[in-house]
Amino acid sequence: MKKHIIFALAALMMAACTHSNEPENSSNAEAEIFAQTKNFAALGKSTVLTEPVFEQDSVMLLAELTSDTTLRLSMLAVTFSERMPVTIDMILDSVSYTRSEKLISFSGEDIIPTAGGKPYDRYKATALKGTITPDSLCLSATLGTYPVTYHGAIQK
Repeated sequence: MKKHIIFALAALMMAACTHSNEPENSSNAEAEIFAQTKNFAALGKSTVLTEPVFEQDSVMLLAELTSDTTLRLSMLAVTFSERMPVTIDMILDSVSYTRSEKLISFSGEDIIPTAGGKPYDRYKATALKGTITPDSLCLSATLGTYPVTYHGAIQK
């Protein structure tokens, strides 16, 4: 039952990321800037949906469009538990994405992250999915055995 509640919470957090508070008549200039942007930086909260729930504020997540179909996600100084003695910079490469006027949707399965330049098999990403809008970067994934969500504001 607890797992169902945790996954329902993750789904709600992802749904919140797909809606914008912008007026519908926002400028074409903003859409043009978003369409040309290849690197995004977001500052936000990482939540590990375990018992007990672990939250880390002020997590920087970078998204770099590396080709027309793949991107790189870099989570900087992240930790997944109060018992984790150090923070790590974790990179997920070759994440598939699609792009529309004001939305980038990405997903991936069985991605081995790197940390310190070496494969970090312990935190293999499964069920990775997320979105980037002009204002936010949101994702959910299971990293190793840890269901994780992230919601951050795009730094302009």
